[in-house]
Parts: sequence; structure tokens; C-alpha cells
Amino acid sequence: MRILAVESASSGFMKHSGGLLAEGFSMLRLISEGLQQAGNEVFTMLGDDARAMGEIGSEIVSNGEVGEVAKSLDVDYVFPIAPDAELASLVEGLNSEGIQCISSDAESIRTAADKLETCRRLREGGIETPKIVSADEAEFPVIVKDRYGVACEGLRIVNCWEEIPSDSNIIMQEFVHGEDVSVTLFSDGERAVPVSLNKQDIEFKEEKGTYLGGEVPFEHSLGEAALETAKKAAESIAGLKGCIGVDLVLAEKPCVIEINPRVTTSMVALELASGLNVGEAALGSFLGELPEQPEFNRKIRFRKEPGGLRFEEIK
Repeated sequence: MRILAVESASSGFMKHSGGLLAEGFSMLRLISEGLQQAGNEVFTMLGDDARAMGEIGSEIVSNGEVGEVAKSLDVDYVFPIAPDAELASLVEGLNSEGIQCISSDAESIRTAADKLETCRRLREGGIETPKIVSADEAEFPVIVKDRYGVACEGLRIVNCWEEIPSDSNIIMQEFVHGEDVSVTLFSDGERAVPVSLNKQDIEFKEEKGTYLGGEVPFEHSLGEAALETAKKAAESIAGLKGCIGVDLVLAEKPCVIEINPRVTTSMVALELASGLNVGEAALGSFLGELPEQPEFNRKIRFRKEPGGLRFEEIK
């Protein structure tokens, strides 16, 4: 198959910070090289600043509007990578032009991107998730975050009424203490298969949360329960396809924080730790063939740094 793989920061169609560029480039390389290794003909767009970050293993084509480039290359699919809200708009726009995307449905992406709606869906399905609270009923401290944020965007701890932001585009939830983790899954739109439990390193400085990196795989006494809870969460939103990430806190029991309907940075570590071809597994899941559980032969720690991402094996 002929596939165009694009990522919003490194392909040059979204403004970005240096850290976001490094994460985006890592995910784009993961997918484009994986798809090529699986026997597909893969094309990639790269912005000028991303070209200096290393080889990517697929044919680099001239930048342009994604739909126009896809049509000029006569590709079978576009594999888009972007933050949730941008991803939904990109998929919807490409679909309207008759271009198929290896991704979740636009509607399901929008649902997962909306943390308030996701919380409602999860609670309706009997899945544990932090309670949404109002200022009147808050028992401090509480967590405040952007309703449509990604990567801990706007995440902070609020300790009193005076600290509550006036921004209407936020949600406030009870603060659940526990171990921050994520689960990587693959889904065909109805069924989801969890393949790894991952540790998340989230640091709070001056009450503001920052995602620093993590470990893959991660062992925990609630590991099996976390995998099953993440599976139920991913299946609670119909139309999620390909690779999916579910963030949780492991307290007395697993508590789902949010659903990421897309490629995540931990999936780069997943491939390094297990040899699973994430790009191939994402394509197969999109087409209805879910992957088998991989065997891990290494443990990988990854960390966000000013110059990019650093991956190392934990001995």
C-alpha cells in the first residue's frame, strides 16, 4: 500500500515548541519506519527544522496541504498524527475529500478530546474516573485542567477557592492520589487489546503539572486490573481505531483519567522494549486484525529533555 505519514509539528503544518517537535518527530519516525518495514511504500512531509533531527526511513516529499499532497501521490491512506482537536479536524477534512485515514473516526476523536464528555461516558459505563466538581462542592485540593488540553496542558493543583481560574474552558476534578500510569492498546473500532502498562513521570512544581517521560513496561500489583479497566474505557467510545493510550491513576483501584485517541510517546518505548512494530499493528487494527500480546525483552525509560527525547535501557 501507498501511505502518506504526517505529524503536525515535524511536518510543518502546526506551530510548535522545541519539545513538541522532538516528540512529534519520534512518533512520526516510529510510524513511517514501521509501515515501511511491513512492506508498504511510505511518504513523509518534513519541515525544515525537523529535517535536522535525523533520518526517518521513508521518502520525503515536498510540503503542502495534506489532502493535495495525498492526491498527487495517489496514496491509499494518510496516517495523521496530531493533538486531539487538530487531529479530529484533519481527519474530517481528509475524509470529506475522499481520502481514507489510518486513525480513529473524527467523531470518536472529538469525544475523547473533550475531557468533560469522556468523564461522562466513562461514568455512564460504570468505569471509575475522578468526579467532576464545582467550586461550591470542591474539597480541596482539587485538580484543574484544560477541557481540551494534551500532555498535562493546563494541569495544576488548586488548594482554595481564590486559586480557581475564571476560564470557562476548564474542568475541575477530585484529586486522586496514586501511581500515574498509562496503558497502550490497539482497537478495531469495537474491540480493544491492551498490550502494555507504562509508568508515567508527572512532576508538580508550584502546583503545575508537567509530563516528563516514563517507563515501558511497568509492573504493579494492580497491573492486570489496569489493563482490563483501560480496555473497557477504550471500548466505551465506538470508533476508536489503531493505537490508543489510556491514562490512569492506580489508587485503591484503577481510575481512568483520560483517553488519547492517537499515537503517544510511550509507544516509541514500547517498540524498543518488545520489538512490536507499532505502525504495522496500528494499520492491522484499523483494518480489523488486532495484534497479539508482545513479549518484552527489555525495560525502557524515556525522558523529555530540552534537545529532544532520551531513551535508555533499564538494567
